Amino acid sequence: MTGYGRAAVELPNKKVTIEIKSLNSKQFDLFTRLPALYREKEIALRNSLSQRLERGKVDLSMTVEVIAKDVTSRIDHHVVKQYHQELTGLASEMGIPVPQDWFPVLMRLPDTMRQDTEELYDAEWKQVEGAINQAVRELISFRQREGEMLQNVLTEKITRIRALLADIEPFEAERIEKVKNRLHEELNNLEGIEYDKNRFEQEIIYYLEKLDVNEEKTRLSHHL
Repeated sequence: MTGYGRAAVELPNKKVTIEIKSLNSKQFDLFTRLPALYREKEIALRNSLSQRLERGKVDLSMTVEVIAKDVTSRIDHHVVKQYHQELTGLASEMGIPVPQDWFPVLMRLPDTMRQDTEELYDAEWKQVEGAINQAVRELISFRQREGEMLQNVLTEKITRIRALLADIEPFEAERIEKVKNRLHEELNNLEGIEYDKNRFEQEIIYYLEKLDVNEEKTRLSHHL
């Protein structure tokens, strides 16, 4: 099932926003975009989400917005250079022009800015984890609403097919009789042709058995 959930939590010096979405897939496949500070929790997140969501192609992203004025931040030169190298190569490969001004593009990408002496404390992670759980609950609720909608559509179609299946019964005997009469007429129109009427009746019975659709009706009812 497809679904979407979003939640945010404001910490003393930053705002963390979580977005999670899923697409249909037979297996559980998780793709994450986590800030460096939270990557140590990725395995635990994977285990938790696989149990709660069970299946689907799931995309989880977390973005951090620094809101405290007294937080010392620095540009991660290595990350910025790596982004620049990859984007330049991708632009060349795709044959598209590179940006005239790189910095607005690069500085919006994850992990280009780092806070000095960053350390993940349990209290902070509990708040972030609570926001993740809220986003997951929204996604599950989204899935449930979509599932109910699909159930209503399928129930409507099944009910309609059942009604049509019942409607064909009065026509079955009439159809067989029409086929039998048409074959008689065709033979009678062949002048100078003699045939064994007993053998003809046997062939008619065999042929009409091929026209019987009871097996197909039973199978269709079972599927419904």
